[in-house]
Amino acid sequence: AEDPNTGAVRAYYGGANGVGLDYAQALKQPGSSFKPFVMAAALRHDPPIGLGTTFDGSSPQVIAGQTVANSDGDSCDECDLQTAMTRSINTVFYQLAIEVGPTNVAAAAVDAGIPADLVSNPTGGIALGDKEVHPADMASAYATFATGGLYRHPHLISKVQALDGQVLYEAPDDPGQRRFSDQIARNVTESMINVASASRIPLSGNRPVAAKTGTTQNAIAGQNKDAWTVGYTPSLSTAVWVGTDDNSPIKTSAGRPIYG
Repeated sequence: AEDPNTGAVRAYYGGANGVGLDYAQALKQPGSSFKPFVMAAALRHDPPIGLGTTFDGSSPQVIAGQTVANSDGDSCDECDLQTAMTRSINTVFYQLAIEVGPTNVAAAAVDAGIPADLVSNPTGGIALGDKEVHPADMASAYATFATGGLYRHPHLISKVQALDGQVLYEAPDDPGQRRFSDQIARNVTESMINVASASRIPLSGNRPVAAKTGTTQNAIAGQNKDAWTVGYTPSLSTAVWVGTDDNSPIKTSAGRPIYG
């Protein structure tokens, strides 16, 4: 979890073993939690493709030579991009990525804060999160939208102070780098504003939150191997990944598949 306004990391959990694999820095496919970067690329397109633009959300579809299907049978004959984000319609976002260009989706992700080497040579599958990223990167990249398009480099240490009170180190104020216009960032936020409530994970007190879930399917039919929720308020951007060391199916205590 990161403070978008300073880049300060407010919470960090890499697993129970402090000298083992750091899961916050492990490479995992983000699934549909990558769709906001497709939305950002669409808004930067010339001409811009806005939230009210409608697409065929039926399933399955053959798009650019690939058969694309929606999860859980959730489809729409025609829906706008905000609805498609809320319902996580794969066929819509795959079409959108092809229309704006996968390289432009990758560029939007990099501008937000995803390392460039992780999204090289993209195809339409980037819309569905086929490129592996770190959970820490996702929190930082979403923070860029939370600040209205300003990227701040994340940092863990704010100050080092000696016993006598002498300040040995203090992180400099980061004014942020303009990566997206305020309007584009606000529209990306708007596209995600209904996801948490639709996914039955709203914040307490009905506080507004921009969020996106993501799920990666296991090789075993009907099972999943990765589940994500990434989201932000103006004061905190948080990414959570759930999975296993060996990509085995992730299940609830009742034995049902875990979704983002």
